[in-house]
Amino acid sequence: MTSERRQLDAIADALLAPGRQAQRERAARLRLRRKRQRKLSGAGAILGVSVGGVTGHAVSGHLFPGNVIGVFVGGLAGHLLAAIRPAGE
Repeated sequence: MTSERRQLDAIADALLAPGRQAQRERAARLRLRRKRQRKLSGAGAILGVSVGGVTGHAVSGHLFPGNVIGVFVGGLAGHLLAAIRPAGE
């Protein structure tokens, strides 16, 4: 019975191995995409805080509201840009 069990395990591994490899590849692509999204979100937030601060100062004379809005808008823009163009394309 042990040899039969080994054969069944070998068959199961042969059938499941391609699926496991595909899962690993998909997980690697998702990790790369999330990493790229974080980088672009951070870059967008940094750019947004400076543009928002300058705009806020020019419009109202205060930096704070423009900075806060700029961080959110810039971070969201960077995140959406990464989502539109996935890594590796």
